[in-house]
Amino acid sequence: MIRSLALLVICSVAGCATSPERSGTALTLPHPMSPNSHVDQFYMAPDFRPQHYDLLIVAEPILAVPLPKGELTYTPWAVDLRTALAQAMQRAGLFSHVETEPPDDLEARKIATLESAITEMDPGSQFARWMFGEFGGGNSFLEVEGRIVDASTGVVLVQFADRRRGAAVFDIAGGDSQALLQEDLRGIAKGVASALGEAVGAP
Repeated sequence: MIRSLALLVICSVAGCATSPERSGTALTLPHPMSPNSHVDQFYMAPDFRPQHYDLLIVAEPILAVPLPKGELTYTPWAVDLRTALAQAMQRAGLFSHVETEPPDDLEARKIATLESAITEMDPGSQFARWMFGEFGGGNSFLEVEGRIVDASTGVVLVQFADRRRGAAVFDIAGGDSQALLQEDLRGIAKGVASALGEAVGAP
């Protein structure tokens, strides 16, 4: 009883994990999406095949939310997300080439572009995680949305949206907020690649 009352107090002061609806959209996502086992929401055009493209360019993501205060402000989150998405797509092997910068012969090649945005970033509360991590207290949240478009026509081929809650932390320090958000970021990138692979029937 005492622990439950204390949890309510901590949640009111430091915040506890909840799962509200997605924060909104920073990109134009024209197609309705469906729940997916790898990401929250996903869409792929029925006739889209990655092998029809010479190259996937992972564009620099949009930061659609204010950065958290403190040392997290100086973390290059857009760069980190771009790197994570590029690495996940390379490992998936769905496109013959994956790059983060456009080639010199852009017009001579058939190119798809992966665009993304961070639409929510909450580091949570290290103190609440330390005290009540087992109940979801102080969890971090990260939300990303994105799309793959045909670079020459602008047609949206793939859409995704995913919101990750940081893993429960029980150590005495409450866990490092930056490390938890980075883990969420990599999880989202891996989920996007897995969802696309599953949709195109990759082995």
